[in-house]
Amino acid sequence: MRISINGHEYRTTVGVVGGHHMIGVSAAIRKETGLAAGDTIEVELTADTTPREVEIPADLAEAFAAQPDARTFLSTL
Repeated sequence: MRISINGHEYRTTVGVVGGHHMIGVSAAIRKETGLAAGDTIEVELTADTTPREVEIPADLAEAFAAQPDARTFLSTL
């Protein structure tokens, strides 16, 4: 999901908490957009169909090489 708040765009996932759909807005994004708790905002949601690319740090890649089952498990998440 692509989110646009006050001209700031970022990728995220919609979560469910207590049966309510929610979109997280980190402290860094609140700072960049000038948002504060309780502010009323307009949010634009856009489906993000591009694959997510995640670069695995070298030390984690080494750990996966030593434990192939862990890498297999991670790819199922």
